[in-house]
Formats: sequence, structure tokens, C-alpha cells
Amino acid sequence: MALKVGGAIFIHIPKTGGMWIRKYFEQVGIESREIGANHATSIELGKIDELTFCFVRHPLTWYQSYWKYKQTTQTRTNPPIDQFVDRPFAEFVTAALAEHGDYLNRFYSQFVKGVNYIGKQETLRDDFETLLRRAELPIDVNLLSGPEENKSIKPVASAKYTLPLAERVMRHEIRVARQFDYNYIPLDVLTGF
Repeated sequence: MALKVGGAIFIHIPKTGGMWIRKYFEQVGIESREIGANHATSIELGKIDELTFCFVRHPLTWYQSYWKYKQTTQTRTNPPIDQFVDRPFAEFVTAALAEHGDYLNRFYSQFVKGVNYIGKQETLRDDFETLLRRAELPIDVNLLSGPEENKSIKPVASAKYTLPLAERVMRHEIRVARQFDYNYIPLDVLTGF
């Protein structure tokens, strides 16, 4: 569900830091309420007059995080790519790209359309603080430096890319890379780094 908090609405894109944001609001004691269905998109919510915000993340780390999470749960609620999550990581990515091409671009598009503020998971704390200031919501510096939430902590098999596979993902997700300035491959996602 999206979260109405103060004069703003948080649209939670899975695997982008949303659980940490929800916990922040809960711990700081800001009154909030859920609106829409689970992980409601901006398209599903329709026209909104309040400040809306969401977070995105690099395509390579999004696929990694999604696959790692699915290794720790039996929940399979995202039929387009969930049919491949029980495979080894490289096979999951290869099958998802072969079957669904620019899946993440189409997925993000449902959430970001019409959103006023889009932050990045890679700079979550700084971008979130900027949003809090813009929305005139309370800032708790100690909570902003708190630990991550909902991070896959169980040891799972390797979720690293070969360089050719990473390049293939980036070709398929070129619109995400361009729209959100992810025109690079983080070295820590590659085998051997």
C-alpha cells in the first residue's frame, strides 16, 4: 500500500528501501495511514494533489535484491518474473530478460508516473532527508542513520553478474539507466570484485 503521511504520499516500490522509510515514520511518531492496495502504484492511486514520493534503485542491484529476497520466502506474487526465481541467479536474470525484456522499466513506470520526488536507494538517507525537509516533516538524525530494514540476511547462493550478463541487463534496462542516471555498472555486482 501507499502511505499517506502528513501532506505527502509515499509510493513504495519493492526492493528500494521502503521498509526502512516506513519504520522511520513509525519510530518518529508521525501519524500515517495506508492507502490503496499492497504496493499501490501511482497509476492505481490516480490523480493526487499532495506531494508524492518514491525511491528507485540501479537495475543491477534491483534484480540482485529481488532474487535474494525470493530465496528467503515462498511468496511468489509477481508472476512475470517469479516463475524464474527458483533458478540460480544468472539463470533467473537470463530468463527474465529473455521472457520480459525491459521488465524493470515497465515495473518502475507504474510507480513513478506523476510522482513529484524520486529518490535513489543508493543515496536513500540523504534523499529521504531532502524529502522530509521539502514536505516539512520531522527529521530525526539518529533514526536517519539507523540500520537497513528488510535486507536479505540469510546466506544465499551468489548473486553476482559476469560482465557480459551485466551489460546485457543494462542494454535491456536502458530506459531506466537514462531516466534515473544509472549509466554505469557498479563493480561490486560483478564476479571477481
